[in-house]
Amino acid sequence: MDTNVGKHNQTAERLLRIMFFTLIISVMNATIFNVVLPSISKEFTLSASQVSWITTGYGIMYAIGSVTYGKLADRYRLKDLLTFGLIFMSLGSLVGLIATQYWMIVVGRMLQAAGAAVIPSISMIIPVKYFTLEYRGRAIGTMVSGLALGTAMSPIVASFVTGLLHWRLLFCFSFLVLIALPFFRKHLNDEPGKTVSKMDFIGGFLLASTIASVLLALTIDSWIFFLIGLLLLILLILRIRLATEPFIQSSLFQNKRYTISIVIALLATSLSAGIPFITPQLLSNVNHISPTYIGFIMFPGAVASALLGRAGGKLADQKGNSFLFYLARAQQAVNC
Repeated sequence: MDTNVGKHNQTAERLLRIMFFTLIISVMNATIFNVVLPSISKEFTLSASQVSWITTGYGIMYAIGSVTYGKLADRYRLKDLLTFGLIFMSLGSLVGLIATQYWMIVVGRMLQAAGAAVIPSISMIIPVKYFTLEYRGRAIGTMVSGLALGTAMSPIVASFVTGLLHWRLLFCFSFLVLIALPFFRKHLNDEPGKTVSKMDFIGGFLLASTIASVLLALTIDSWIFFLIGLLLLILLILRIRLATEPFIQSSLFQNKRYTISIVIALLATSLSAGIPFITPQLLSNVNHISPTYIGFIMFPGAVASALLGRAGGKLADQKGNSFLFYLARAQQAVNC
């Protein structure tokens, strides 16, 4: 009995270390291109709104993919989902690495996101499934540390690679996740879920297409894409109402407090994601600073964000979520 418990603990600790490494690479992959967007914009003669699709396309696929993998985890083995996701992520890196046109870079980033989206879903399942309640907090804390470290390293790594080599080689970092794949295959001992619920792929496609169409309308100032987005939104609403198990449950929007919270989170996230995007544009186009130095300028902010994220969690436990929210919004207002 003790031997089995010991083996289980060893497996859990090894999985935690592997997941820690994977999270660092995943977070770096999500944010590392912010520093080099001005360079890509100049190389392909793009406007700021056009080059933003490198991050926008990634974000759309990542959000939809995270929900999708979370639902698929009830039906398939975690090791199989991770295998598919990490290989798909590497495939996207290969497309971006050999890209000769801008649209290929965007496609590569979206393929990366479609694969990388498996990581947050699995990272939340591992502490719950492999750690007892006594050690679960430490496991989650380790995951958060991986996220923080990846966020802090991202601008510095981007600066070094761009300054010494070329921004295109940033796609190579995603290949590092393949190092972790054999270890995940070895230590993830799980069985397929017994859930037989259907996955609403049509609803997920309509949601992603609606968001993409509206953003395209704003990017290229096109009423055609806006009307397409409106039509897709109507189809999405009909799908939510008529589908037996829709991608988005309509009952969620009947809770007014939840709906308001979602809107607030949307606005806050837009602001938080917009600053790392617009700052390199400002430093490059207005202050004429090279990407090599832009990363170093952004590094203190990335470190502060990583450190304060964990402190914010403790503050929320002590003072409540509302106190932390108003404090953060007040700080943003002062900075503006």
